[in-house]
Amino acid sequence: MFFKLFINSVLYDFKDIKGDTAAGIRTLPVYFGKGNVRKILLVLCLVLHFFMILVFWMGYIRYEPVILSIRKYSREIIIDAESTIALVFRSIINSQFF
Repeated sequence: MFFKLFINSVLYDFKDIKGDTAAGIRTLPVYFGKGNVRKILLVLCLVLHFFMILVFWMGYIRYEPVILSIRKYSREIIIDAESTIALVFRSIINSQFF
């Protein structure tokens, strides 16, 4: 979860690079440049997804079709509240079937 939160916060830093630069705020995109930060985030995403696939195959995590099927909500809500949505859906499913 740390990687996902870190990646999301850095992505939001891309929205205001000019304002951060003018205010003297040294976010990662300002300090390292957009291209370098994109490469870093890509590597982090690839490592995260590789690790998730590996632990899925090992049986430590399971398939979550409920999380993958919530397409009717806006992308922003899903990204910002991903962990909360996952916990709520998992709680609802567990309370109804067990």
